[in-house]
Amino acid sequence: MPMTLAESAKYSQEKMYPKVVEEILKVSYLLKRVPFIELNGTALRVTYEDVANPTTMAFYGPNEQIVESTGQLLQKDFSLTRLMGDAQVDNLLRKSRSNPIDLMAEQIRLKSKALAHKFEDCVVYGGTGNEFNGLHASTIMAAGQIIKEAADATPLVLEAPHLDELVDKVAISGKPDCLLMNRQMLRTLTQYLRTKSMYTDERDEYGDYWVKWNGVPIAVTDFITSYELCDGSGDFSAKTGGVGTSIFALRFGAGDGLCGIQSGNIVTEQFGKLEDFDGTKVRMKWYCGMALYSSTAVAVIQNINPALAIS
Repeated sequence: MPMTLAESAKYSQEKMYPKVVEEILKVSYLLKRVPFIELNGTALRVTYEDVANPTTMAFYGPNEQIVESTGQLLQKDFSLTRLMGDAQVDNLLRKSRSNPIDLMAEQIRLKSKALAHKFEDCVVYGGTGNEFNGLHASTIMAAGQIIKEAADATPLVLEAPHLDELVDKVAISGKPDCLLMNRQMLRTLTQYLRTKSMYTDERDEYGDYWVKWNGVPIAVTDFITSYELCDGSGDFSAKTGGVGTSIFALRFGAGDGLCGIQSGNIVTEQFGKLEDFDGTKVRMKWYCGMALYSSTAVAVIQNINPALAIS
């Protein structure tokens, strides 16, 4: 009988592109910019002024008794947590199928990218389980740092004056380093700036172009969704389930702003001989977290419908 196509395929090796094409591409602005400090212990304790119980001063006349007033302080601990994952490759497959792509090297590359993505997602939405508190959880702790576009569960259009108010909430103790938003929100804002002849941009030291709002750079992240859910009072409720988004104003800095904390750098461990598996395992881990030195270093506008033109 004549040779079939399926049979002929056994005698031919398909040409393979010698690398894996990246399909999971996301912008990780924060890992470029956020400063990190090293911790020797398991947590960083930050002491704040208690804005609800400040010390007071008064004018007094002759022979008036002075009223004692002592300001109070608050303390908060920012703890390290473990961000980690394993990749396991069968030794037979690694020996026989690593041409032209090294199976284990590719797994390490994928793990590195997954670690960066997970960290930045946690920076925005973290706060449950073993995660460190993200930006949404941080603004909940900071009274007066939240602006709502809607006071119910239906997101509304972003009002331009609210962006100025957002900047002012952080500028109380220093100009914001950036406004952080997703791509859809940036497109809507860019259209508004162009119609008002207010569009400006500049290139930074990394070669990236930045659109600016009143001189404050606008940073883009792929980790703020356009599907945020708010409750009946307009407060952020969940990462998905709705049609809203948020914009953050951030100031970075160890001692007066937002910063990362870590105990050592990212570590990659390789286990060459496994007890019950003929394979090699790689573990990537990072003891990390995030600390907020000042409650005014983060502010947010939430419950925005990014599809609506700015008013």
